[in-house]
Amino acid sequence: MAPRERTTKKITVTLPIEDAEAVERLAESGQVESVSRYVTEAVAFRRAREDGLAVLESRFGKPPEYALEWARTLISRRLRAPGPTA
Repeated sequence: MAPRERTTKKITVTLPIEDAEAVERLAESGQVESVSRYVTEAVAFRRAREDGLAVLESRFGKPPEYALEWARTLISRRLRAPGPTA
């Protein structure tokens, strides 16, 4: 029987202490399966985002700098705004 091909690779990742502790708390509380799963999903999300942006850029070209700055400002304001209350 042929050996199975590995589908994962163990690496070391260095995170800011606050981020590392936050992810560990999520795993300990059962909110995420594991720290590894959380990082795997975060990487997959980032790669999908970058792939999507590449498709948009290939179809429509790179957006002008003023449009990027407008979007950054809008996102920054939204992130600072208080969230909805229940």
